[in-house]
Amino acid sequence: MKTSLLALFATGLVLILTAGSCLQGKHVTGSKNYLTKKVEVGHFNEIKLLGSANVTYHQGSQNYIEIYGSDNIIPLLETYVDGNTLIVKYKKNVTIWKGKLEVKVFSPELNKLTINGSGDIHFANGIQTKEDISLSINGSGDIKGKDFKCRKMSVSISGSGDVKLQQIESEECNASIAGSGDIGLSGKTLNAKYKIAGSGDIAAGNLESENVSASTTGSGSISCYASGKLTARVTGSGDIAYRGNPQEIDAPRKNIRQIK
Repeated sequence: MKTSLLALFATGLVLILTAGSCLQGKHVTGSKNYLTKKVEVGHFNEIKLLGSANVTYHQGSQNYIEIYGSDNIIPLLETYVDGNTLIVKYKKNVTIWKGKLEVKVFSPELNKLTINGSGDIHFANGIQTKEDISLSINGSGDIKGKDFKCRKMSVSISGSGDVKLQQIESEECNASIAGSGDIGLSGKTLNAKYKIAGSGDIAAGNLESENVSASTTGSGSISCYASGKLTARVTGSGDIAYRGNPQEIDAPRKNIRQIK
């Protein structure tokens, strides 16, 4: 009986360790053998980045993906189109140690980008479109780029990610933060709306706007530029600073200040 119990215990221990290994996933150390792989994909105008991969976006004439990196890491990346959305992610239960992976995405148009995780996206040559552009981060990923021309630019962060966009030309620009992330914007727009719920900051003092609506709840700070009407609200320990000489100001004096 004692021998049977010991055997049963040993079997159970092996099963537990095996299950733990499966849950922990596969760890891959990238090789120093580098390859370039071109992937043809169907039409898409949205990108969803899941996980920790980094992407560089190029606005071009065709839809395709170019992947450069360690020959044992490239097969672990999944790229496919679901509806109008290009999905970029690593396979499940895979952890990459070191190695190299560069993902370049090309398409004629892009209207929506979502990051769920810690991946970063860089816009190599911006986006030129007559439609709206929506950029959002859920997690700690970052978005950066310059030269954006669109009808409406919308930027949102839920988490600790950062966004930095330069040379924006739009009719409208909205930016919101729920968490500790930061947003930096510059360029020109007609109407702007900024909202913070948390400790993040919005630096839009170099985004020249006619009309601005800004509100912060928590400890976050907003800097903006208004030449027409400025509407500002502060709830908490945050503050709002503005540049320009707005013709009309609707704001309490507390925690609202003008800067040069």
